[in-house]
Amino acid sequence: MFTQSSLASLLPPEFGAQLQSTLVALTGALVLFVLAALVAFAGWLVALLLSRGIRGLLVLVGVDAPVVRLQSRDRARTLILPSQIAGYVSFWSLFLAACVLALKVTGLDLVPA
Repeated sequence: MFTQSSLASLLPPEFGAQLQSTLVALTGALVLFVLAALVAFAGWLVALLLSRGIRGLLVLVGVDAPVVRLQSRDRARTLILPSQIAGYVSFWSLFLAACVLALKVTGLDLVPA
């Protein structure tokens, strides 16, 4: 039978310290990943709300009225409203900025200072 001392001789020297440092690094990386995911989710939510707000404001102002009026003459065209384009541009701009910020939280600096 194997005894405690014979099992300890099979392990490399300072195995416990190496295992502990690996687990500490893994835990730190997991915390950073969770924080980055939270920042990205919050950025997505803010981008979604702001893009919907911008789109609603442009509809209220009447930016889409000329496009709709032209669409009534030609039914075969696909309708892309200016408010939708502004909403898409604002959403993706804000969301990509939030993703860059989330990557900066993890330590990856994509935009130099």
